[in-house]
Amino acid sequence: MKFFESTCWTYLVALLLFSIKLPYAVGDKNIENDIGNSIKIVDEPSRILLSQGLENFTLNLFKETVNAAGSRLNLVLSPFSIWALLVLLWEGSKGKTNEQLMNVLGLPSDRRLTIAGYRAIDEALQVNTSTVSVEFVKAIFFDINRPLKRDFESTAEHLYQCPTISINFHKPVEATRVINDWVKLNTHGKIPDLLLEEDLRDAQLVLANAVYFQGQWSLPFDRDLTTRESFYDEDGKTIGEVDMMSSQGPYAFVADQELDANVIEIPYGKENRLSMIVMLPRHGNKNSIDVILEKLPQRNFSRLINDLAQSKSEYFGDDVDLRLPRFNVTSDFVMNVVLETMGLTDVFNENAADLSPISPHKIYLSRVIHKAVIVVDEEGTIATAASGAALANKSRPPKFHANRPFIYIIHDKKSNTIVFAGKVFNPN
Repeated sequence: MKFFESTCWTYLVALLLFSIKLPYAVGDKNIENDIGNSIKIVDEPSRILLSQGLENFTLNLFKETVNAAGSRLNLVLSPFSIWALLVLLWEGSKGKTNEQLMNVLGLPSDRRLTIAGYRAIDEALQVNTSTVSVEFVKAIFFDINRPLKRDFESTAEHLYQCPTISINFHKPVEATRVINDWVKLNTHGKIPDLLLEEDLRDAQLVLANAVYFQGQWSLPFDRDLTTRESFYDEDGKTIGEVDMMSSQGPYAFVADQELDANVIEIPYGKENRLSMIVMLPRHGNKNSIDVILEKLPQRNFSRLINDLAQSKSEYFGDDVDLRLPRFNVTSDFVMNVVLETMGLTDVFNENAADLSPISPHKIYLSRVIHKAVIVVDEEGTIATAASGAALANKSRPPKFHANRPFIYIIHDKKSNTIVFAGKVFNPN
């Protein structure tokens, strides 16, 4: 039998593109910088407070994105990545624009707590061990002919550890190459061409970040056990055959009554930090993926994680019969409509947007571009954690056969952050 130290690759990039209107003079009122370099980060309280808002944003964004994309499409995205970019935008906003961003992102009213919590999560997501690697990088690209306001540039660099890079947007070929090279470098070459020249038309500013994840399964799959099996849609009709991986091990497993789904946690590495959570609707539930997505924001994801931990401790030694298909998903979205549905409207309106702390010119958010790639197989596998409320029957090993559409989430326990979320309708 050949076992593989399975490696999971996930790559994601998110971009905010800003267009410029006719310039006009604005006052030089500074954004707050009283906390400056003297900010005292109280990691745990700040992180917990902020992570609650981040969790709500994450689950709502995931639900709205799936609704917008359609029920029969595979999908992968990083709500955290989009949230992190929009926090920077919130920092450079005023008035109603600021209020909408704060409400949609779930930020506390105390700016210092937002910055402290953001930095705590940012630092926690820099992982580099022998079995798991997570890299989260960000940058602001601005037009060399239209510099940022000094206070915002200083805030981005010193409080959010976000470097600012000047490029010439009047040379779109060169500007596109610079940004794409940055993306390619920070996704280890997996997303080489994110932008087209036309994407930078009328752009003055680009906020970008990239998330790179690579991990090994804690319990490796045996490739010799992978077989061709049928995969079904939500009506029970055969879609086709897939490569189904198999494993038996002491996975955390729950039958969740609230979600009407079975949930399993598939851990990465030796540190028990990151895991893939797979939510599989029970048989016979038509449109059950939609039902899970509708209920998930109210389910309390943190409690779901605790339920999984409890199930593993109470059923220690029991093996779960796990079958998971190989899958490879690439998603490329413009997120404007989804964010507007969630209540973020003014920032996309050239007349209503108030981003005056960022630039002396009238700017607004023209486009939010989000691209992600996920690869799951024996040699390149993504593992996620699963949660549930009801415990499994101890009389025999439970089965978790993902042979129909399912939801997956990659979760970091240390920061309590959902790094990636997605849906598989058809692994092929």
